[in-house]
Amino acid sequence: MKRDFQDCINYIKEKYNIDPTYWTVNKVRDFIDHDPGFSAISPTTEDKMKTYHATFECVCCGHKEKLDFKTKEDYLEIISCPKCNGVFVDIYKKHKYVNHSEKKNNPFPLLRIELDDINSVPKIFYKGEEINGLVKVGIDWSTNTDKGIKPTHIRIEHVEDESNIKVIEHNPEYDLNA
Repeated sequence: MKRDFQDCINYIKEKYNIDPTYWTVNKVRDFIDHDPGFSAISPTTEDKMKTYHATFECVCCGHKEKLDFKTKEDYLEIISCPKCNGVFVDIYKKHKYVNHSEKKNNPFPLLRIELDDINSVPKIFYKGEEINGLVKVGIDWSTNTDKGIKPTHIRIEHVEDESNIKVIEHNPEYDLNA
């Protein structure tokens, strides 16, 4: 005889004198899988008991979270971030959206350097805005190899006012001199 999910709950209540009402589907399944006295679950109930999981990451704030879906149809590869209402993307689909999202928010390149000659002060444009009062500019880029990914390191030091030096830096853990 095939049984539905509610039959499984009732069977566990009666046989073991415990209330599995708030158990996860997997715990109920584990109980009935290890009980030789319980007959097989119908395929439709088996489908109802499945859960689908996906890990999402926000492209705006970086928040990461594993989410559960009752059915495949409930799954969406993009949803709203629960922390910042930004773009919350399945980590395996993120590559499709990251560049588009960044370009939409900022149509300028991250960094543009203009150098008229070898001895001139470079003109630095960071996210479309020219950076004035340059003190030091460093950029280190290497191609990736089979030994790993080498992140681009950028460090721009500039005077914001007479007493304050501001630093713009990406991938600070990657040493320019390494």
